[in-house]
Amino acid sequence: MLFRARTIDVISLAVLMGMLIHPLAQADTLLVAQDNASNYTNWSGSEGIGMDTWVFRTDGGGGAFLADGKEDLNGIATSNKAWGTWANGSGAQYVAAFRGFGWSGSSWDNRLEKTGDQLKISFEHGAINLNASCGFAIRNGNADGTAHDFNTNDRFQFGLYSGASSVDENYSIYDNNGKVDTGVPSRTSGIDLILTLTATNTYTLGIYDATNSALLTNIVSTLAGSGSIDSLSLFNRETEQDDVFFNKIEIRHFRPPTMLIVK
Repeated sequence: MLFRARTIDVISLAVLMGMLIHPLAQADTLLVAQDNASNYTNWSGSEGIGMDTWVFRTDGGGGAFLADGKEDLNGIATSNKAWGTWANGSGAQYVAAFRGFGWSGSSWDNRLEKTGDQLKISFEHGAINLNASCGFAIRNGNADGTAHDFNTNDRFQFGLYSGASSVDENYSIYDNNGKVDTGVPSRTSGIDLILTLTATNTYTLGIYDATNSALLTNIVSTLAGSGSIDSLSLFNRETEQDDVFFNKIEIRHFRPPTMLIVK
């Protein structure tokens, strides 16, 4: 690009950059994978785009089902549907639903690994027992041999966790700092979560009320472990009293701004 000769103090750097970069050029995200319970007549196989077939594992009493309007769903249902799990019986009960992020035969095409890559998911539950937990984990690789693999190579977990003597009142996360209280009280109305990578090993997590989209908190922290995020597990461990629901998975990849040269 050629400029007519004039003194540089007449043209500021900001003006010069404005001439080079089109004002509409900006960073964006590209939807690469998504799924929704409204796509299903029963929860099995694979619907949506960009993700692998669901794999279900149980140990003890429990299972997975498609909630279709008979359940008391609040904020996360679409067309009165959500993915449901139950863990109720004698002894230990573990239920896990696993899903890889687009295995191509050599790599996970829709994995999260770059700054700006993003995962969205919705979560709803009722009361849980002592010594119980429910939530989701995102993991390196996609170990899915047993229900106990729900946290194999996990880089991040979110959920409600209770010990032997008390039920946690707030949601917690597990990451590089171990178990961390989010400060957000558990609620039966459902929540929407958006996790965004801010670097290879750091992230932000926005927690929103599913009924009105109000931001409840935003967490900035560091992932556990190492490697790309290749899969998701939804887990329900001995919740006993009520079912646990999930819905509305989206994976978005960061798309850097396009520089448009204006002549």
